[in-house]
Amino acid sequence: MPLIFIPLTLLLFLPQPWSVCGWFALPLYYARRWRALASPFPKTRANVFVLLLLIGVVIGLMTSPARLDGIASAGKLLAGVTAFYVLLDVLKTERDMWRAASVLVVIGVGLVLLLPFSVSWSIDKVYTLPAFLGWTLRPPGQGTNPNVVGGMLVPIFPLALAMLFSHRRREQILGAVALGPMMLALFVLQARGAWFALLGGFAIGAAMWRRWFLPLIPLLLLALLFASQQLGGASTLSNVLYGRIGILTGDTVLERVALWNQAVDLIRAHPFTGIGMGAYPYVAPYAPPYSAQEPGLLVPHAHNMFLQVALDTGVVGLVGFVGMWMLAYASAWRARSFGIAAPLPLALLIALAIIVLHSLGESVFWNAKAQWFLWFVYGMALALERI
Repeated sequence: MPLIFIPLTLLLFLPQPWSVCGWFALPLYYARRWRALASPFPKTRANVFVLLLLIGVVIGLMTSPARLDGIASAGKLLAGVTAFYVLLDVLKTERDMWRAASVLVVIGVGLVLLLPFSVSWSIDKVYTLPAFLGWTLRPPGQGTNPNVVGGMLVPIFPLALAMLFSHRRREQILGAVALGPMMLALFVLQARGAWFALLGGFAIGAAMWRRWFLPLIPLLLLALLFASQQLGGASTLSNVLYGRIGILTGDTVLERVALWNQAVDLIRAHPFTGIGMGAYPYVAPYAPPYSAQEPGLLVPHAHNMFLQVALDTGVVGLVGFVGMWMLAYASAWRARSFGIAAPLPLALLIALAIIVLHSLGESVFWNAKAQWFLWFVYGMALALERI
């Protein structure tokens, strides 16, 4: 049974119409668990938040003007939820936890190996890369956005580092082998938002690891603000961190603020239903303050994960989503207090912090395949507390 969720989640990641196979496989897993264990899913405090999120998804599908896109997004979410429940069933010991962490690190190494074939590269985004990379890497516009891949890699980084500092020989070897390629990938990707999230996550982790570092964080922020002012102000700093979104305005700050303001207005107008699952690229460019005659930026999401969840599922779904994150964070914190599988709980806390920081300006872990990773981290955090 532990292996069932692998083909199940992959089926839901397939392009339409093949993803329909996943919808037939999905109830089979829960039916088999119900027959074997007298319950379709584990009893956990997370069930309330999962239920709220799924209620929001159902409402979002009912109101969505883009049903097929909404169903595809819902399938990816259900794949993640299924992986989460499977992990709660199978992770029973510290050895299991390290094996699960190893799976994520191996996936990270696999992403690195796929970079030359799957990413839309820019060899002079922040600095100019060696010229020979221009011959071997895919050109811009042909492949996945490097910011998306960078956002997927950075939460795996603290897990690989935890494996390096563990007392388990196999995990130490895997962590040592994985860290170098992932650091090189982040350097080549030039994903500045991922760099920012990684540094911020490790600063938060350092404050949790050693309390004396906590007062230094405000001083670090003041130093960054001073550096930002010397470089040209907040606009320049944001351009350095994220880069531009579109071409209608010349500044990423203006673009993101415009997207966020519109998202807040749409949430206020439709607090309980949102605008519908998968409907953002079909609604936002033509919603106020834009119109069909003068549309806004055509982008796939609001560049903020929490606003995007509220747009897709309404306030009910947002409460479930945020509650799920808070529960996972509290579980990892308690596991760290009990000294379970150290230093893995601290690595999970850093990974969750990195996800939040990166999601303030992007939406990699919602309506995308990467949200499977988010639910995998949730499962590990809650399973740690139950050991």
